[in-house]
Amino acid sequence: MHNQTTLIRSADENEIIFVLRDEVARTNGGELRRHLLDNVRRTRRLIVDCGGADARDTSILACLVEALHLARCLGVEFQLSRVSGEIQRIFDLFRLRPLFPVVDQAA
Repeated sequence: MHNQTTLIRSADENEIIFVLRDEVARTNGGELRRHLLDNVRRTRRLIVDCGGADARDTSILACLVEALHLARCLGVEFQLSRVSGEIQRIFDLFRLRPLFPVVDQAA
């Protein structure tokens, strides 16, 4: 499914892969937040692909923290993939790295 804010690939109804795109976060962080939280509510497992995310955009970080909190409240498995070294350093700076499970790393 392709919409204005994200590309979502569903392997099945129990898993959604939510692909962050940097240009969307910069232009419409509110819409990104809404779509991310909506998808947390729709699945049992959400993987957020951070390959297109800009580590300098703190609105993405705020969206991820809020989505993680909602996922934990709902019992949804929440994971990140393709987390760049730059994003990992931001997570370290805010002491967030231990909170976010990562299924694979960016090269």
